[in-house]
Amino acid sequence: MQAVVTGMHREVLFLYSWLQRFVRRWIVPVARPNAYFPVMLGLLIAASVSASSVTYTYDEGGRLKLVIYDNGSQITYALDAAGNRKSVVQSLDTTAPAAPTGLAGAPTTATNINLTWTACADTSGSLIAGYKIYRGGTQIGTSTTANYSDGTVVGSTTYTYTVACYDNAGNNSAQSAPVNVASLDTTPPSVPTGLAASAPASGTVNLTWTTSTDTGGSGLAGYKIYRTGVQIGTSTTASYSDTTTTGTTTYSYTVAAYDNAGNVSAQSSAVNVTTPDTIPPSAPTGLAVVAPASGTVNLNWSAPTDTGGSGLAGYKIYRGGVQIGISASTSYSDTTTLGTTSYTYAVAAYDNAGNTSAQSTSASVTTPDTIPPSVPSGLVAAAPASGTVNLSWSAATDTGGSGLAGYKIYRAGAQIGTSASASYSDTTTTGTTTYNYTVAAYDNAGNTSAQSTAAGVTTPDTIPPSVPTGLAATAPASGTVNLTWTASTDTGGSGLAGYKIYRAGTQIGVSASASYSDTTTSGTTAYSYTVAAYDNAGNTSAQSSTVNVTTPDTIPPSVPTGLTATVISASQVNLSWTASTDTGGSGIYSYQIYRNGARLVGTLTTSYSDTGVGGSTTYTYTVAAVDHALNYSAQSAPATVTTPSNIPSTPGTPAPSGIVTTTTWTEGWAASTGPVAYYILSQNAAGVVTTFSVTAPSTSSVQSEADGSRFRYSVQACNSSNQCSGSSPSSAVQVCEGGVCP
Repeated sequence: MQAVVTGMHREVLFLYSWLQRFVRRWIVPVARPNAYFPVMLGLLIAASVSASSVTYTYDEGGRLKLVIYDNGSQITYALDAAGNRKSVVQSLDTTAPAAPTGLAGAPTTATNINLTWTACADTSGSLIAGYKIYRGGTQIGTSTTANYSDGTVVGSTTYTYTVACYDNAGNNSAQSAPVNVASLDTTPPSVPTGLAASAPASGTVNLTWTTSTDTGGSGLAGYKIYRTGVQIGTSTTASYSDTTTTGTTTYSYTVAAYDNAGNVSAQSSAVNVTTPDTIPPSAPTGLAVVAPASGTVNLNWSAPTDTGGSGLAGYKIYRGGVQIGISASTSYSDTTTLGTTSYTYAVAAYDNAGNTSAQSTSASVTTPDTIPPSVPSGLVAAAPASGTVNLSWSAATDTGGSGLAGYKIYRAGAQIGTSASASYSDTTTTGTTTYNYTVAAYDNAGNTSAQSTAAGVTTPDTIPPSVPTGLAATAPASGTVNLTWTASTDTGGSGLAGYKIYRAGTQIGVSASASYSDTTTSGTTAYSYTVAAYDNAGNTSAQSSTVNVTTPDTIPPSVPTGLTATVISASQVNLSWTASTDTGGSGIYSYQIYRNGARLVGTLTTSYSDTGVGGSTTYTYTVAAVDHALNYSAQSAPATVTTPSNIPSTPGTPAPSGIVTTTTWTEGWAASTGPVAYYILSQNAAGVVTTFSVTAPSTSSVQSEADGSRFRYSVQACNSSNQCSGSSPSSAVQVCEGGVCP
């Protein structure tokens, strides 16, 4: 039975309760004069305790057994079976509340910041009385609710706040986690002054002004530039260049300052400026030049445009980069040229403001040439082979101006070809034949000199050796192919010199005998070979019949490198390594993985997950590469790992402990880490142990026991292999139904 008394009514109700029990217990049953001394003593103690609310608890016989005050003070009365007082215990609340959480702040004006937080809870009985607010570590106020307004801040300043709560017993919590809040800035910078404008060119207006000041606290951020009332740009300094203007135009500018809080000042006084004409005409196009005679070059071009405003005035004519004249029209005649000379011309336009355009694309012309080159001299003829005669001579000179273009070659008086240099090869001859040659020079104007003095020559042996026969090929290894054949004969007279060896139609070597070893092959590759004979006159026979051969692969892959083993769990180890290379030709087929020296598995990739390991075990891995010819590399350098234990950690101590006030309750504990399959809750009643199995992830068990029972509880965590952790610390539980222990 309980009674709650609040405020001024506490003493009245307490006195009434005491008088009622006094009449019933002291006057009527006089034989028990000591039974209600605890009541009288409780009145004396209560009178000395300051509280606004009191809770009284009586036993079934109507006897006072507990008094609780809202400041945390308690008075406990213990009576024996006869109703006599055994003891009186008075206790105070000395436990601080938990610190406030969720502190947040927001500025509302430049001089005010609002704070809010989550209300504290006090579990020791005296209840929360209020909150203390700290700024920069110094208390600035209190609040009875979970919010506060700080109206003492200044603009554009960051403040650090914390909050602590206190209870009616005077206990203070720790301060909350801090929060930083910046106050607002609503004051714009000063208006820029002294705005000045200059126009150095038609496309540029430069602005300068006096720097503004910002008193709002957030600091000056920059300036906004306006042209005819429309913003055209920003600047972080007190200057700006407008490069979007055109010539001979008047513009009006203003400037406004803005700060880091986004406040913008009024616009400055306007300034006006007119741009000049600094834009040259466009460059002339379509320049064409012709030379009708050695002393005249005529020029024509397309007229350009002038957008600067002053108007097109004329043209400047350049030859070889030097100005040679001007023209008011789009044509010009240069009458100062010489014959057989190359000239390069360009034209530029200029306007009435004196602006000159870039020069046009250049055009070149050469005046006519009618003088032939000099006659070539020193003609020499040589016949290195039956089908070739090589000619060489001293270069001719050309004085006509057009320049030497080349030479015309004559054989027996008939032209057979031309050459740009002082040499020529006639490849239309036959063996053992005499030929006579002359040469004439010609220039770029088409003038040809007289023919040179003749030179004669007789061609040599032109009969090649016979075609080799009986070609055979063997491949004893991946990198070697051996060839043999029947020797050729030579009837041309110069004698057999040797053999040319071809692979897939391309010559790969020569041999003086009827055999050859090709050591540049790769494994598992098909090759095609032919052989041709050649004599000392340079004659080469046709190639022999083809022979085909395929090389084997006898070279193992390279040893895998970079093997790493990573423990993922007690039952998994991941492996990875750098891929091997195979130069034998068959290519990498697979990788063989070895664990503790024994083959584990094969894989086609450079990684593998070994999920067949056990906990708390050391494993050593190696890897070997295998190619398609089943050549095995040596095993890699080993990688060793040790797997962790897979036994779960010890769970937390079971709770609740101490007195439980119902005969059915839930006993819980903190979860284990690791692969937990189930928990074993052990109940020890005076040496008699009862266990309860709880399937994970559940971490509690409902208990039902008789009033007055006493137990000690502990718990273990077990994995699916029935391997269990150690027992948690035990907790003692006594069942006292209704809070009264038998």
